[in-house]
Amino acid sequence: MTPEPQKNQSPNPQAGLRTNHPAGVGSSTAPGPRGSLTGWRGTLTVWLPVVLLAAVLTSWVITGAVPLWCLAPALTVAFGLSGDPVTRLVLHLARDLEAQRRARWDLMTSKDRRPQETALATEAEPPGLPLRGGLVIGVLERVAVVVSLAMGYPSGLAVVVAVKGLARYGEFTNAHQREQFIIGTLASLLWAAAGAGLIVLFG
Repeated sequence: MTPEPQKNQSPNPQAGLRTNHPAGVGSSTAPGPRGSLTGWRGTLTVWLPVVLLAAVLTSWVITGAVPLWCLAPALTVAFGLSGDPVTRLVLHLARDLEAQRRARWDLMTSKDRRPQETALATEAEPPGLPLRGGLVIGVLERVAVVVSLAMGYPSGLAVVVAVKGLARYGEFTNAHQREQFIIGTLASLLWAAAGAGLIVLFG
């Protein structure tokens, strides 16, 4: 009696596949510019600053002036929190511009490359693990910058940058993370400086 042949099972082509990339590589776990508008993060970093700015603007329109004890805390909190989606938007735009630049460069140089060189050029460098604590560190950084500049202590800006750079230095694993760190830090500092300027101007 011959044994009954086993039926061919159609395995899932995606099952059993393993990647050599660590968790978080190749995909961003942080919300994008639109994702930052929803959930608790959107409530904290978008809608709460909008309410604070609307309250300050309404008070200024009605009374013609806003007391400094009310203006300074409101703008400090508003710009400290709202810098998160602003920084994410700047990083998103920077990634898009970099992708377009690489695409144009690959198109211009693909004709002069050998097949082996083309294959190596298409292998993108893994972005590495996302840096942790970006939301909390960013908010504290912007609040410290706003307070320092509004109180006439611009040297505090250098202290903030130095502390953040030293704390993050050991976490960088490639050039992509260093570039994102620089772009995000500059965008965050400029946004905080704008908030300090409003406090000085209208206070």
